[in-house]
Amino acid sequence: MFFQSCHYTLTTLWKGEVSKTLTRNKKERVLAFPHSWERSSIPGSSQKIFDSARSFLFFGSPQAWKTLFPPLCDSETVPKHIDKFMHSYQLKLEGEVLRVGFNRVLPAQGDRIVRDALEQLEQMIDSRQIPGGHRILIDGPQSVPVAYVLSHKLVHLYELVAVLDPKLGGKIGTPTGAIRYKTYIVTSAHGSAEYKVGDVIETKESQPERSIIKVVLCGPPRSGKSCLREALKKAILSNLGAPYPYVITACPDGEGAHYQETYEKNQPLAEDIKPSNKADVTPEFAQEAAKWVKSANQLINIIDVGGKISPENKIIMQPATHAVILPGDTSKFAEWEDFCQLLGLKVIAKIHSQLDAQQDEVYLPDDWKQRTNELLENNPLLTGSVHGLKRGQNVSTRPMVQKLAEVLIHLTKC
Repeated sequence: MFFQSCHYTLTTLWKGEVSKTLTRNKKERVLAFPHSWERSSIPGSSQKIFDSARSFLFFGSPQAWKTLFPPLCDSETVPKHIDKFMHSYQLKLEGEVLRVGFNRVLPAQGDRIVRDALEQLEQMIDSRQIPGGHRILIDGPQSVPVAYVLSHKLVHLYELVAVLDPKLGGKIGTPTGAIRYKTYIVTSAHGSAEYKVGDVIETKESQPERSIIKVVLCGPPRSGKSCLREALKKAILSNLGAPYPYVITACPDGEGAHYQETYEKNQPLAEDIKPSNKADVTPEFAQEAAKWVKSANQLINIIDVGGKISPENKIIMQPATHAVILPGDTSKFAEWEDFCQLLGLKVIAKIHSQLDAQQDEVYLPDDWKQRTNELLENNPLLTGSVHGLKRGQNVSTRPMVQKLAEVLIHLTKC
C-alpha cells in the first residue's frame, strides 16, 4: 500500500507539478526544478509518503526510475544534473581517460558503491560511450572492490588498461609554478607489443599547482546568503574531482554550518537554538574572523559575512581574494561592488536573489574559460538571478548555483 501511494504521489509530482514548472533557460539551456512542491496539491498524500516521494525524485536509483517511469528516463524533461544525485560513484569518459570518483553528496556503504559503479559502467558500455579499443586510462579515487569491478569489465574491451599514480611523472618548473605530467601504471595488457604490466605511461596532461581562492558571499541581509552558502557547497561536492569547499561563517547570526541541515530535519529545534548562537559582530570578533580567512588554505574557501557595509566586515573581508554579491534589491549592487573594489576583491558574480520567481537566469560570456583573468579585470564573470533561496529546501540543483560552482572550480585552475 505504501509503495502504491508513493507511486501515485511521484506520478502526481512529476506530471502535475514538474511538467508545468520545469522551464528551459534559453541562455544556458539547462533545466530548473520548481522552487516548491506543496503536499496540499496531492490529495490523500500523507507527509511520510510525500517526503519519501520527493526524496525519490532526487535520490532514487536509475534502475528504480526505469522500473517506475520508463517513458521518462529517456525524456528531455529529466534535469541534466540529476545523475549527480542518483549514483554514489561517478564515471565520465574524456577521450581515452576514464575519470572516476566518489559522489560526496551521496555517501554510501561499499556494497552500494560497487553496484552503482557497475550499473553506470554497463550503461556506458551498452550505449557505446565506452567503445573499447587500444587503451583506457583510469584517473581518480577507487575503493579496492570498485577497482576490481572496473578492471573486470574493461579488460575485455581494451588491449591495455592503466591506472593513474599521482606521485609518478616528470616534474618541471614554470614561471607560474611546478607542473607534473600525469603518469599511469599498466595493470592489464592483452596483445600489446608496446607495453606490459608494470610499465608506466607518461601523458602530456599536466597537473599544475592550483590556485587558492577565498570567496566572500556578501550583500544585504535576508537575501539568502546562508542558503546559497550551503547549496554552493553541495553543488561543488557533486562535481567529480572538485576540491573540497571550506566554509567560514564570519557572521555570528546563529546560522552556522549546522543550521541548514538541522532546519531541514527539525525546523522547531533549529529555530530554538538559533538565538543562543547569535551574537554581535564586534571589532574583536572581526579580528579573529580575519585570522580564519587569512589562514584558510583549501583550494576553495567560502566566507559568509554579515549584511552590512561596516568597519568589521572590512577587516574580515580584507584577506579574501574574490566576492559574490547577492542582493534581493538590484539597487544595492553598486554600493557592494564599490566596497569590494575598495578592498581589492575581484567580483566573480552579481546575482539577484528572487525569492518568489519561478526560474533562474544565468549569463556568462561564451569564451569565459579562455578569458577568465582578462574578463575579471573589469567585470564579473557571472550575472543573472537565482530563485527561491528558502531554508529547508535543497536548492543546490538551481542552474545559477550549479554554474557558480563550475566557475569557482575553474578559478582554482587559473
